[in-house]
Amino acid sequence: MSEIDIKGDEALVKLLLNADKGDIDLLIDYITNTGKFGFSMSNSVRKVLQDAKLYDEPDDETLRLLVRELQYFGGNTFVNLFRRNGVSYSEIVDDVAARLKIKAPIAASVAEKEALIIDSVFASTWQKMSDDERNQILRDMDISSLVSKDIPVWQKAALVANGLAQTTAGKVLPLIAGLGIGRVLGVLTGPVGLAITGLYTAYDISNPAFRVTLPCVVQIAWIRLKNSRQFRLATQSTASTMSAFTYDQRWGFGYDVNQPALTVSAIQPSQITSTAAMQQQSITAISRLSPLLQMLPSLTASAHISSHQYMEVIINGSLANVKDGTGFRGFSMGVKGIKEHAVLLNPDRLLQLVNAGLLLNVASAVLAQKHLADISKKLTEIIEAVREVSAFQTNARKSEIIGAIQYLQQITPVVLEGECSPAIRQKLEDIEVHFSGVQAHLLTDISNAGDNILKLRDSGFFGSTDITNKIQIEQKILNERIHEWDLAMKVRAQALHLLTRTEGNTKLVSQRQQTIVQNYQQFENIIDKVERQLEQRIQNITALAEQSNTTNANKLLLRKWTTTTLLPQKVAIEETQMSFDKFQQVLLSEQPQSARLLVELQDGKPVKCFELPLA
Repeated sequence: MSEIDIKGDEALVKLLLNADKGDIDLLIDYITNTGKFGFSMSNSVRKVLQDAKLYDEPDDETLRLLVRELQYFGGNTFVNLFRRNGVSYSEIVDDVAARLKIKAPIAASVAEKEALIIDSVFASTWQKMSDDERNQILRDMDISSLVSKDIPVWQKAALVANGLAQTTAGKVLPLIAGLGIGRVLGVLTGPVGLAITGLYTAYDISNPAFRVTLPCVVQIAWIRLKNSRQFRLATQSTASTMSAFTYDQRWGFGYDVNQPALTVSAIQPSQITSTAAMQQQSITAISRLSPLLQMLPSLTASAHISSHQYMEVIINGSLANVKDGTGFRGFSMGVKGIKEHAVLLNPDRLLQLVNAGLLLNVASAVLAQKHLADISKKLTEIIEAVREVSAFQTNARKSEIIGAIQYLQQITPVVLEGECSPAIRQKLEDIEVHFSGVQAHLLTDISNAGDNILKLRDSGFFGSTDITNKIQIEQKILNERIHEWDLAMKVRAQALHLLTRTEGNTKLVSQRQQTIVQNYQQFENIIDKVERQLEQRIQNITALAEQSNTTNANKLLLRKWTTTTLLPQKVAIEETQMSFDKFQQVLLSEQPQSARLLVELQDGKPVKCFELPLA
């Protein structure tokens, strides 16, 4: 259960949890940018809220802190000078409605009162527009009537919320497709600003908190409308889907016409809009099939021979079990299956162009290229991660990791080509010995940091800042040691991948893989212990002479490290372990996998090759 008392506003927290991040960020701006109005906010609360804008999604505790601060501002509108209690959100809505002289029905819900507030602000804005401005807005929104009440409520809410955002915070709301208000916003900004300035002048001379509560209520009303079913139905658009390839000609080769070992399909260039997102392969592998690819278009008299062509090449199934010989057949394929059983080429010529051995070589080369791309990418990511770490325990450790990765980058293409000298083999052993020792030392440092956190003493009886600073120092140490442990493990994993590629499933490879899995488990156990120690120490923080929301903000700040730093690290390391296990199994597989490629030809010759996902 949360320590932050939000006076029963659980429904509001739930609503905000489902809001778009941009909308929450704007709400944070409204509440934290309040110094000019003479309101004080503790630095701890301000930091937690402003830091929340840096992360992908706000969590439950941060939103509770946000709601509590809003409640304090609502309390200020009731001359709550000491900001000790605050009021519920429903009372804030009632106060805003009263200041706008809105007479809401007694039984009206909070959402209905929010809608009345939107209407009131919009009506004030509408009155300050010229006839030309009104007509332009209605035309841009495809509304023929000149009566403002015909504007749907969500469009009014978007216009008012955006006007307040620009006037109060200097921000612009993210536009929603389907609202039809993009062209209107520029016209409306001026009148909304004048209307809002008039509202503030008329009502908030003695209560400047109204400058906070009005935009907050409008923003929450906008969030509520965006979460409504009516809004989704009004703004939903049909999702576009990418069409599948259509083929001019298709050919199959193999022993079984129902399961061809090789399928080649001609594709019109107009169907290939972009290859930028595709993984490019080396042309070396597919060049073995170049004579066949160049001949296929000429096998059909009606084929359109172009200087620029694309072909889809699919190699199916386990090729090692296919016996080589003269049994391969060639056949033309239509939409409903085999179109022609006629022999496209004489057996001797067909055997020269395509056979099981050739396809096995192509598939093996494609797989080696894929392994090279995967390993090279992982090595590059490790170097980038090294550079992102703000500080290492020693510069020597950073140099060791970068040096090891650069060496692995050098030898990876050589090892994947089947060459591994005794010197390379020994270097892979040296990497394992050295970095396994580094990891053991780092794991001890991580465990000690957890023990240190539990032993920290609080000297700030009248405030929680001192103990917060001490814990943050230990969190920083933990962050650095965990990063270093992860990087050392990645170096060991990549060295093992190369050893596996060289030796296959030997006893040494199997034992080393088991050791790495055990090291991951040891790390998980230590991190779980440290996490429990951290939470125990945070839970025990007290400050009798400090406002409770400030103490809670410091606790939240410390817990935020767990959710925004430690948790992503744990998830990333778990994903790395799964990736390691999966890639290791692929390397140990005796058979090349099926391959699906897009080949670009110029004047009949393959010039580019891209990997496609298997259907």
